[in-house]
Amino acid sequence: MISLAVATVILAPSSAPTVTRVKTFDQFRVTAMAAAFSGPMVAFSTEDNTVRLFDTRAMKTVAAMQGHPRPVMSVAFNRAGTLVASGDESARLYLWDAKTGKKVREFPRDRGHQRAIIAIAFSPDGSRIATVGNDDTIKVWPTAGGHPVGTILGGGANLYGVAFNSSGALLTGTLRDGLRVYEPKKWSLAGTIGVPGGQGVNGISASADGTRAVTAGRDGKLTLMNVPGRARVAAVQAHSDWVIGSALSPNGRLAATSSSDRTVAVWELPAMRKVATLEEMSAIGSPVVFTGDGRAMVATSASDALQVYAVNPPQTGAASAPAKKTTVRRRR
Repeated sequence: MISLAVATVILAPSSAPTVTRVKTFDQFRVTAMAAAFSGPMVAFSTEDNTVRLFDTRAMKTVAAMQGHPRPVMSVAFNRAGTLVASGDESARLYLWDAKTGKKVREFPRDRGHQRAIIAIAFSPDGSRIATVGNDDTIKVWPTAGGHPVGTILGGGANLYGVAFNSSGALLTGTLRDGLRVYEPKKWSLAGTIGVPGGQGVNGISASADGTRAVTAGRDGKLTLMNVPGRARVAAVQAHSDWVIGSALSPNGRLAATSSSDRTVAVWELPAMRKVATLEEMSAIGSPVVFTGDGRAMVATSASDALQVYAVNPPQTGAASAPAKKTTVRRRR
């Protein structure tokens, strides 16, 4: 069943962007979500272990990809939009053809994660896939198949979220250090950027070149970071409870945050000015993404149903596009 609704909350001046709910799809109970780097497509997983490709302009599913034996906790597009990777609670990693919806391959498990895969990212050239597991490790896989070519141990830091920068370095969020940056190929720790309050983060979202990132703080803060400078740019008290997920618009001018306080908030950057608050959202922290065309934001309701929001004006432009991130849905 499709329910129609229009709900906009504008908190900034009339010139500020607006975020308006357009449709709620009650038949879907979403567990993870990612957006393509261009165009209107999103990939999301549902409680029936299916990964779906969804066109936010046509408002319809264009492919349903089945085969995971357990719920899927993370999905990601490559930058060309031709492939989708998905990881589930049993630590299985699958690769799908985004045009046909057919499975391309399943990656071997004997050297993979021991627990659920909770975040995924493709390298800029598409040759590598990074995965974060609930086993406190990052694995780096060749997209062409085979065993991991790199393993990063969290060392008890608890890792949440992953993104590549343009040089192939990896970014991840931690409960211990805030944001960590790992050198490419050697995967040695290059540096950290702490967050206010020191409570750590539940996830990250980064620009495509990896120079900017926002973190979802356990203290309820949204923090904007300059990654090359290893510096915090700005922070705001975004929610009254944990920030679970975050997303950047394609032009980097908006950020969205979701929280276990049952709200999603939208912010103008770098001023950290709130432009919208969406209420009655998922209590475990809604997955949230901006589409690659900058015209839509997608999140989930209090019942974890898929919701599509119109963003006006569309958030496209010269600024670098975000590394589309999968929102972590499970707490440790």
